[in-house]
Parts: sequence; C-alpha cells; structure tokens
Amino acid sequence: MASVIKHARVADNLYVGNVGAAKELSFLGNADIRTVINLGEKELKELVDGVKYYDFVLSSNEMIDAEIPLMTEKLTRIADCIGAGTTLVVCDSGVNLCMLVAGFYLVRAGTPYASLIERLEMTYFTESQREVETIERRAVEVDGAAVGKIAAALSPDDARTYWAEREKRRALACLTNASFRKLLRIAGGEPQRRPRFTGARRTDF
Repeated sequence: MASVIKHARVADNLYVGNVGAAKELSFLGNADIRTVINLGEKELKELVDGVKYYDFVLSSNEMIDAEIPLMTEKLTRIADCIGAGTTLVVCDSGVNLCMLVAGFYLVRAGTPYASLIERLEMTYFTESQREVETIERRAVEVDGAAVGKIAAALSPDDARTYWAEREKRRALACLTNASFRKLLRIAGGEPQRRPRFTGARRTDF
C-alpha cells in the first residue's frame, strides 16, 4: 500500500510535510517550492532544477534540558536556510521534526508561542476537527475532567462516536514531543511553566 503523502502550509513562505511531499513533483511546482529542507533519515535526490536541497540530521527523541541549547544551535542553522521564495520542510513522519523547525523559524520571526503551538499541533486537522478540538481544549482549561463529563452526558452510541472521533484527532496530531514544545516556548521567550494534568492527557504548555 502506498504511503500517505502529507503536506500543509503553515505560513505564506513555508510548508511542512513528510518526505513523500518532497518527491511529489506536481505539488512542488504548484506550491512554487524553491527550497527543500530534509530532516529524514535518507538524503534526498535533487529532483527539480532550480530548487535548493538541504539535508540535516536531528534526533526525534525527547530531550533532557541539557540537550536543548545544542538543539537550539542546530535549529538556528537550519532556520537560516529558509530564505527568499517558498520553503518545504520535511521529516519521515511529517509530525514532529518538521514542525519543530517550522515553529522555531516562526517564533524567531515574532509569531506568539501559544497560538503557534496549537496551529502546528492541528496542522492536518480538517476545519471541523479544529473547531471541535479547540472547544474541547478550552473546556479542559476550565475543568480538567471535562472530556469525561462530555462523554458521560451522551448516549452509549454517541459516546462511542465521540471517543472514535477523538482518537482520529489524536492520530493526526503533530508536535507530540513535549521537549520540542518546551524548546519552542523558550525560543519564544515564554516563561517556564509547571506541567499540568488534565482529564484528557498530560500537557506542559
């Protein structure tokens, strides 16, 4: 079965996606991609004349605090490759590393951390999924047990549908690496926050 190709626009001059997007010639042409930054395990061949290709190696594992400064230095070098024209940043899954690089570039450009994180996390959501997720998050901020209470108020069939739709959103979620979110918070000048626990999941932002 063919791999699903993911790509999405996160800023006027910036797309993110998985490695498959960097090989989709029609997309590269239609999006007028001028630079491809590859964070995948394998180097990319230069498929299109006039497009600059860069390969970087980054770990997708969770980081300890002592590793954040070195990762920040690497991200600074990578973000400096995002220049004139439209850039596509890809990683193998299209979920974490490409979002980290895009987020780092955008917070350095002045995008507020909080709104950026939510936008990147929901990059591949449909509009309706984004609306439901946003409503649910705001409810959890008020009441950590909101998710369970919502499900409990539904009929058994509706509750099953609710949980199934929620799992679909979880499967599409990006920037799931907590230390990546922490690095972006620091890069964006946000104050340190203690981890908080919700009825839905643990978060640290």
